[in-house]
Amino acid sequence: MVVGIACIADRGSARLEHPIYSAIKLEIESFETGECPLCANGIPYIKPGSRNLK
Repeated sequence: MVVGIACIADRGSARLEHPIYSAIKLEIESFETGECPLCANGIPYIKPGSRNLK
């Protein structure tokens, strides 16, 4: 029997039928294509962990 779900960070995107208990709750903004303020300012998207830092 599941009584709850535990996680380290709750990004608020999961909709589950059980209560979620987390160490931290994060507010993550997301944007539709063409509405991203970084893109509008010419700042390229960089996926975390994808850059070669040599």
